[in-house]
Amino acid sequence: MACRYGSRDHRAEGTLHPIWAKALALEDAAGQRAVLVTSDLLGFPKGMSDAIRDRLKKDCRLERAQILLNSSHTHTGPVVRDSLYNIYPLTPEEIEKIEPYSRKLEDQVVALVGDAIKHLAPARLSSANGVARFAVNRRNNAEAQILDLHEFKGPVDHAVLR
Repeated sequence: MACRYGSRDHRAEGTLHPIWAKALALEDAAGQRAVLVTSDLLGFPKGMSDAIRDRLKKDCRLERAQILLNSSHTHTGPVVRDSLYNIYPLTPEEIEKIEPYSRKLEDQVVALVGDAIKHLAPARLSSANGVARFAVNRRNNAEAQILDLHEFKGPVDHAVLR
């Protein structure tokens, strides 16, 4: 799939690290379920999100309010159906690859959620707060100078929930 971000002027030539989708299914004592899906994608476009949620309603009896689809917003992941075609100068051959990949991805996410539900196990859920200070606002700090800066400009959310 094509990916052009920053100063890149050509499609990806290989894979450095695999991308992942993960699912966490939760069920409370009353039997109420929720599912969190995380993915190494730029995002789930509305059409894909709707298709996945519709299938999860049919296959797993999950309402939309019980499903959270989350993405890492990576610019180095694959292009999926209806996602920012206008910023990637895609050839017709590349566009032909996107639809079957997108269908396969939908199938994999639905299967992943089904598997997570099938393997529910007792667990204790807790939360905590922390701080991460490595975040940098790229719009207000020149990338070439980041290693030399001691104070960063611009809004950044340093909060980390655990």
